[in-house]
Amino acid sequence: MSFLFHIFANVMKRLIIIILICTLAPAPGWSQRRHALLVGISDYPPESGWSKLHAYNDLEIFRATLLTMDESFQVTELRDASATHDGIVRALLSIASRVKYGDQCIILFSCHGQQLTDIDQDELMGDNPDCYDEAIIPYDAMIAYDWHHSGYKGENHLCDDEINGLLYNIKKAIGPMGQLIVLFDACHSGDMSRVAIEAEDKEDDVRRGTADAFRIPGRKKNRAREYWPSDWVGISACNKDYNNYEVNIEGRWYGRLSYSFCKVFRRGMTPLMLKKTLEDYYRVLPTGANRPMQVLDMDCPADLEQIELLK
Repeated sequence: MSFLFHIFANVMKRLIIIILICTLAPAPGWSQRRHALLVGISDYPPESGWSKLHAYNDLEIFRATLLTMDESFQVTELRDASATHDGIVRALLSIASRVKYGDQCIILFSCHGQQLTDIDQDELMGDNPDCYDEAIIPYDAMIAYDWHHSGYKGENHLCDDEINGLLYNIKKAIGPMGQLIVLFDACHSGDMSRVAIEAEDKEDDVRRGTADAFRIPGRKKNRAREYWPSDWVGISACNKDYNNYEVNIEGRWYGRLSYSFCKVFRRGMTPLMLKKTLEDYYRVLPTGANRPMQVLDMDCPADLEQIELLK
């Protein structure tokens, strides 16, 4: 009798384990949802010091590209006054709270970019320390410290440290089976830039940033912090030593990265394939005679280099 009970107990134990595995692990072909957040700022407030961009054109072609790819894409847009520092943070937190295991997310930042004083010394680490953080410029950020005696101290700049933590929350929620792709179509976006090569802009050049870093005086440097793991595909319109210029296509201005991505991306591309295809497309786009060829930057962990994107 005890022998039969022992067999019965083992069978029940295995059955319970199988039920738990089936319950907790996604079955093949489980439903993946696709989310997109498109942040585009064209008309900064006049008092901010930032020039006009053509980010609306980026959002228009990006939305069309995503919905053509999959009409079930859940697309959220933040434009101008809705794309403040707090508005962007809330949108990223909202995505992290809504996504499920295995979901796919793509995020576009189409705006100005700038370097600012590194106050926690994390930029002193690594192979190429530069003492500056990289930041995207929300609608309510100004171009310089205490700009026109406004009292602005950089509190609305959205620096790479803060963005990194917000993206980490999303990737943690979607898990290893989920995908997160982030595009920065801004100046100084590589490493998420002080300009080593600076060419004089012409009247018809539209630059997405400034060569002048946002310098914060009199700030004590904190102890260097650890990075959150960047377990996603990050693509920047330029590396940190170059500017990002818009491109004019048949009379309409676009962000160079946004336009190129929409022209070349195909579902199932690996990050390495995408990088090469983008680089090839960059070479055929018009560029200013006095400027070097713009070079994009990609940050992708080695274990993600061969995954099929948005498959």
